Amino acid sequence: MAAGYLDLFVEQGEDFLVSVTVDGINSEPYNLINHTIKTDIRKSYWSANSTAHFTANVADPESGVITLTLPANTTQSISSGRYVYDIFVTDIISNTRSKVLEGILHMEPSATKI
Repeated sequence: MAAGYLDLFVEQGEDFLVSVTVDGINSEPYNLINHTIKTDIRKSYWSANSTAHFTANVADPESGVITLTLPANTTQSISSGRYVYDIFVTDIISNTRSKVLEGILHMEPSATKI
């Protein structure tokens, strides 16, 4: 199954929260019961180190809803620009892993400094 694609726009220095619904086969909701989530944000796919990680939670496991958050102190510490991210889910029963979402994260600068 190919991962979904979604560009995210994050304001530097602000809290970020988004809920995404992950589809499985035949556009049915991806069942996330007994799944863990891992995310990375990197400057490029070839960067040795990650820039940050979303805090990712399964908000509604039967409907495939995941919430991604970054606190303001994290978004403040990330330089403005374009980054890549992806989200992997792992079934803790079968130990199978799938990339369910990927995209570009746009860290938008702010003219007002707080």
